[in-house]
Formats: sequence, structure tokens, C-alpha cells
Amino acid sequence: MDENINAFINSIRRIMEALPADSKNLRGTVVEVDEAERTCEVQPLGGEAPLPDVRLVASIDSEVAGGVVFIPKIGSAVIVSMLEASESEAYVAKFGEVEKLLVQFSEDSVAELSEAGLSYKNGDLEVNMSQDAHQLKVGDLSLQLTADKLSLNGDSAGGLIKVTELKTEWNKNKAILDGLVQVLSGSPIPEPGNGSPSALQATLKGVVAGKQTGVFKPSFENKKVMHGDGDN
Repeated sequence: MDENINAFINSIRRIMEALPADSKNLRGTVVEVDEAERTCEVQPLGGEAPLPDVRLVASIDSEVAGGVVFIPKIGSAVIVSMLEASESEAYVAKFGEVEKLLVQFSEDSVAELSEAGLSYKNGDLEVNMSQDAHQLKVGDLSLQLTADKLSLNGDSAGGLIKVTELKTEWNKNKAILDGLVQVLSGSPIPEPGNGSPSALQATLKGVVAGKQTGVFKPSFENKKVMHGDGDN
């Protein structure tokens, strides 16, 4: 017989010999889940007594930080195996429908994924994503995105300014101010009737002396943070 075939057969034989002779698998339905303890209760399909405290993870030691946990849906089908052929310690070997997935990288770093969305926390970083809204929080900075609005640190300060429209209106006011300054700084205007220089003009001229109206500079606009016209 070919040496490669012999080697393959021997490998299969060793695997089979390593399996517990009295290993036991059961099909059942999840009737209760204890997410905090990382266990569930399973009702075997064969009518046997319910199996309590069936493990959802390799270790249910509360002091162990880290690991991946599938949280099954109540009523979903699972396959349960006995831990090292034990008749009392069982674990879920195969999951049917899953309610959520928990991934704990460390004590302060946890991710949760479900049909409702995704959440992740790592120290000062928090991320929450759902069908209705996405939220990002880093320290004191927060960002929220919905279908029709983006909010930075809330919305109490109002919306972002439309620079192009602001510049247009700014230039209108500036034209008026420039005209007033030109008149006030120009030749004296005589008072009606007596021809004396206008006292009001003289007073205002002193107020604006040496001053200039503002100029809208391109540097006012931060092009690294852009936005479109939300009305369209």
C-alpha cells in the first residue's frame, strides 16, 4: 500500500484512539440563559431532565478576563457535549440561532455584536452603532451620526455656518460700513440753515479715525472639516 495512504490511515487511527470512549453529545433547546455566569439551561430533545449550568465558554471563572462568548437565543437549537465524558459538566458544542456575540479582550476592552448593532469600549473610547444612530466618544469629545444629522459634542451650539453664504452677507454689510466711513472721513458736511460743520459728523469722524472695516479672509475656513448643504 502507498506510504502516504498508510500515514493517513495511521493519523486517523490515532485521532480515533484519542477520543473518549464514552463521549456523549445531546441535541436540545435553550430554555434559559445566564449571561453574567456565561451558562445556559438546555432541554434535551430526548425528554431527559433539563441540563443546568451548561457552559458557553471554556472557562466560567469570573476572574478570567478575555474570551469569545456566543449568547444563544431562547428556544434555539444547540448540541451539547459532556466535558471530558463527565455526566455533570456540559458545554455547548454547536449553536443554532445566536442572540449576541461578546468579545472581551481585557477587563477594560469589550465588544458586543448583535442584530441591534455593535458596541465597543476600551478605556475612554466608546463606539455604539445601530440602525438608527452611530455614536463615537473619546474622552470629552463625542460624535453622533443619524440618518439626517451629525452632532459634535451635542447640538446646543447650533449648526455649522455655511461659509459661502456668510461671506455674501458679510460683504453686503461691509459695503454699507465702507460707505459710511468714507462719508464720515470726507469733507465736512454743513449744517442746514447756518452752514456750520456738522457736529455729528465730527463726533463720528473722531470715533472711526484710524479704524478699518474687516476683511473676510480665506484662512477663516478650515477645509479639513467640510460639510454640504443639509437643505438639499
